[in-house]
Amino acid sequence: DLTYVLNPRGGIRPFVGIGLGYAWLSNLDYTDDGVNPVTPVTTSKGLFTASAFAGVRFAINNKLDFTLTARDTHYIGLKNYDGSAKSNIQNWESIAGLRYRF
Repeated sequence: DLTYVLNPRGGIRPFVGIGLGYAWLSNLDYTDDGVNPVTPVTTSKGLFTASAFAGVRFAINNKLDFTLTARDTHYIGLKNYDGSAKSNIQNWESIAGLRYRF
């Protein structure tokens, strides 16, 4: 992730950023061929992700910040079971966290 802090000296510090990552997706599916009992089948795929985020940091003390972040992540190269390209998949997250400054 690359983060740019918009107000680095204030008590409330808004920030924006972008990121690249790697995700591992797994799907459990049950197949029924009409002859054999239903058998669970797991398919897995790794793919790259791209995200953009924005948030604010609040200083608790000189070493600890509280953060609130909204992140939009897109999955790159995801395909349907038949191999055709899947429409754009995206994920919205809201994150509350603590940051420790070394």
